[in-house]
Amino acid sequence: MKLLAQQLDGIKHIFRTCYFGDIHNTAGGCAADPTKLGLSKQLSCDVCTDNLCNGSTSIVAGAFLIVAAAFCRLFM
Repeated sequence: MKLLAQQLDGIKHIFRTCYFGDIHNTAGGCAADPTKLGLSKQLSCDVCTDNLCNGSTSIVAGAFLIVAAAFCRLFM
């Protein structure tokens, strides 16, 4: 499960957790947890059913940057 929350100053946070339950009834899993969110506002909550679907896309971008830098160093 991936929950997106935004603080009052505009900073966004992503909370990733495992969800074991009915994927069509996520009201319990997506209910706002005041200890987790504090003064933040919940923007979205998604339950995914594919492998690795709630992973971070920044990891892919970082890996691409490392490969591109290595490629440039080898061939430039």
